Amino acid sequence: MIRRLFFCVTIMATVLLASCSNDDSFSTNPNYDLVFSTDTVRFDTLFSNIPSSTRYFWVYNKNADGVRLKSVRLDGMNQRGFRVNVDGTFLGQETGYLVSDLLIPKGDSIRVFVEVTTPMQPVETPQKVEDKLLFALEGGMVQEMPLKAWSWNAEMKRDVVVSSDETISSTKPIIIYGGITVKQGATLTIGEGTTLYFHGGAGIEVEGRLIAKGAVLRGDRLDHMFDYLKFDEVPGQWKGIHFAAGSYDNEIIDCDIHAAHDGVLCEDADDSRLKLTMKRTKVHNCDGDAFACYESKVILENCQLSNASGYCAAIYGSVVDINYCTLAQFYVIGSGADGALLLANRWDYGDDGLPKKKHALNATIRNSIVTGYQDDVLQGAIAEGVDFNYQFDHCLLRTPEVKGDDADKYTDVIFEDLKDTETAGMMNFVLVDYDQLKFDFHLSEVSKAIGAASGQMDIDLDHHIRKEIPDMGCYEYQEPQENTEEETPPGEE
Repeated sequence: MIRRLFFCVTIMATVLLASCSNDDSFSTNPNYDLVFSTDTVRFDTLFSNIPSSTRYFWVYNKNADGVRLKSVRLDGMNQRGFRVNVDGTFLGQETGYLVSDLLIPKGDSIRVFVEVTTPMQPVETPQKVEDKLLFALEGGMVQEMPLKAWSWNAEMKRDVVVSSDETISSTKPIIIYGGITVKQGATLTIGEGTTLYFHGGAGIEVEGRLIAKGAVLRGDRLDHMFDYLKFDEVPGQWKGIHFAAGSYDNEIIDCDIHAAHDGVLCEDADDSRLKLTMKRTKVHNCDGDAFACYESKVILENCQLSNASGYCAAIYGSVVDINYCTLAQFYVIGSGADGALLLANRWDYGDDGLPKKKHALNATIRNSIVTGYQDDVLQGAIAEGVDFNYQFDHCLLRTPEVKGDDADKYTDVIFEDLKDTETAGMMNFVLVDYDQLKFDFHLSEVSKAIGAASGQMDIDLDHHIRKEIPDMGCYEYQEPQENTEEETPPGEE
């Protein structure tokens, strides 16, 4: 039995070898070449000394015969930070940064993996880093695969604890690992022009005081999840900002906060003291709430709170003044989102379904837009016996028109037409693109919010434009941009 089995295996192996020898002839034809699945291996902008994600491409033999690669060589060896694996062989120092005598039968292919860790650069702006792979066929053909990346020097900070007044300010990117904790009695100031890149799970915990002006707070991924989607446009890249119970007199002015879990969260406090003033700030694309406050006194002026898996703004038993703000709920990732605005005087429910906490609500919303893709983006949670005071004044709302006893809480309000389900709030803005996840919440030419506000904006920056007839919603003032013909680093468009 064993001899018979061995005989069968031997016959099968002989047939397979004969088949391979007949079909897989190899040629040194000088006209034979390779076909690549891409013309260039490109990386997004990378922080110096931090490994990239892995790219790969296919190498196809579409000739009439098999081909033999005399060598595949990394031209720059280890000088430029690229690391390459060709069909299972790592091109490192031990191999001389090349692989030899690699066979590709006709109609077959191999896969090449590429990573890079770019070296520190002599300047602060992103710099090109380039190398190339050289594919030399036995027939004499030599083909190149360019490898390109941009390298950007960054300052690293890990587990930052602010125990006394401190300023973080830099024109270089600052990467935060572990997070920032501002202790009670200390003030952290984030300077204008500073960008903080938070590694996954990192955020800012404020027990003392935070002053952030003209800063960008975001995740540290500069690469793409898909060709059309950067990681920076994916929610939940970092933890966000949490103001603890004993934190007061915080200021967030002219800032961009995006792709966090909870963008800005204000914990239970004494709502007779001002906890946070936030002006001309965008909080966008969060997989929790863009903004939430509990028993806090908060001023929000000229802010964009947009696209959150939870609420764009969730107000629990607080004293809140919202003026010239845009609350736009067009979050479409996952199973959907809550509304644009929640007003509540009860929260934190127990197993019995009853609220554990109740507190008076006093909310004033003026000259603001509250809209989204749902028929009703305005929600409430009301407990009897606790004050539930609110007033909408000169606002555009996507909610059923209010009549009856509560009508006096809506002064000069524009109620959107809920029968219009095609545009569903989108008509107010320049761009709402669900497919590409691109959004521009500047007002469109047809928005009814144009010229519908009341009063004048308090614009205290000289380079900001003052509008004679104010619009509802936030204004995003922009300096004129100079045109440039220079190539822009990926991820910094």
